[in-house]
Amino acid sequence: MVLSPTGRRSALALGADTEADHLLRVDDLRRGKHPARARPAKIVPTEERTVALEWAPDERCVAAVSLLFRDGRQDQPPDVRLRRLDLAADQWTVLASWRSMAPEELEVPILKALSWTT
Repeated sequence: MVLSPTGRRSALALGADTEADHLLRVDDLRRGKHPARARPAKIVPTEERTVALEWAPDERCVAAVSLLFRDGRQDQPPDVRLRRLDLAADQWTVLASWRSMAPEELEVPILKALSWTT
């Protein structure tokens, strides 16, 4: 989960063992109200497992590092993708992709903090 630059919104990656259960939830945060009780501003499905998130400075987009497993058993190394979600259009754009990274190489995109420059 990450807070937007103004602290008025949050983005939370949710997932499970099946591809159909991966979601990105965006909540509008209101003072004195618990986000779980409020209706989410947006829920966007994704076929990839999200491992890192960061808001754009203007809060119109969210960047995500995700893992895409090409086989259902997850026996093969995943593809790693840097993607951007346009919140107005609910559209993902792949900014960069690395195919079948070795397990020791996966730590770099997973542990590296995302950052936007203006």
